[in-house]
Amino acid sequence: MTTKRKNTIAIIAVLCIWGYVALKMLDYFNAEDQTIVNVIPQNSPLESLFKKDTFNLYLNYEDPFLRSRAKAKSNYSAHKSHGGGSIIKKTQTVKPIEVVKPWPPIKFNGLMKSSNSNSALGIINIGSQSHLVRVGDFVSGLKILSITANNIQVDFNGEVKGFGK
Repeated sequence: MTTKRKNTIAIIAVLCIWGYVALKMLDYFNAEDQTIVNVIPQNSPLESLFKKDTFNLYLNYEDPFLRSRAKAKSNYSAHKSHGGGSIIKKTQTVKPIEVVKPWPPIKFNGLMKSSNSNSALGIINIGSQSHLVRVGDFVSGLKILSITANNIQVDFNGEVKGFGK
């Protein structure tokens, strides 16, 4: 066989394959939507093979998008069953136990002040980590209220304390 004849046969084969693919694509997009519904009659032997799936939804988690808004607590939870609709039952809300966090160990090391600006930087150790802080900064749950040469005032969970050198 000559090269010209081989190329002609190859081109005809490729065109046939692509034509077949194009027909399948047209059939797929032009087909009418058909919905297939499998119905198992009640009291049939197949019904005993399937277990009903039930679950409870406990929606008592904090919404991350509504942190600043007041939370409305619900006394109801939805109970879904696979075979029927939803059943709403009343549940008791458990009040969380308030845990008071202890103050972390804080040590005020000193003050740095730039000659160009009036803002002061305080050097504090919280636990084993050193931090440079300004008034209004939040570090490890602490809010820095004021910084002087010998003292720093810190707010932690609404409680204010002063720490000296």
